[in-house]
Amino acid sequence: MVGTDNFEGGLIATRHLLASGRRRVAFVGTTDFPEFRARYEGYVAAHREAGIDPGDFVLSPLVLQPAVAAIDAYLAGGAWPDGIVGATDVVAIAAIRALRGRGLSVPNDVSITGYNDSSIAAQAIPPLTTVRQDVAQCSSLVVDRLFWRIGGELCERVILTPELVIRITAP
Repeated sequence: MVGTDNFEGGLIATRHLLASGRRRVAFVGTTDFPEFRARYEGYVAAHREAGIDPGDFVLSPLVLQPAVAAIDAYLAGGAWPDGIVGATDVVAIAAIRALRGRGLSVPNDVSITGYNDSSIAAQAIPPLTTVRQDVAQCSSLVVDRLFWRIGGELCERVILTPELVIRITAP
């Protein structure tokens, strides 16, 4: 197996928001899959490290328009986070749309992080701070291991360390 440390990714994304002074940080996404559950667990761990109770968990689909609707419904309930950790870049971009629809500024009113460093992260307005998984390195390792397995060799599990890509911060 080759993958990225999703716990660490959730941890560094949340640490970034907490270090910037955000205190009401929500996690938006799902925990239905091990990768997303690990990201959420990293989010919770960063709050515990900082001595702050974790913020709201907002259950959201991982598809843009349904995610916008889920986040908008959360905001309509009177919740006003000052930070959001998106389980994916798509969810984070959905949060930007929902917040703007309510007249809030990103990152001035609410800072957001995504996850994956997909091509849309850099193109978002504002550009999205996100957790990068080195897809090229993962792919290369998977191919190498495939050939080793075909050749009869056993392969160790490889978990890569994610990296936070900071594109814009609140003034």
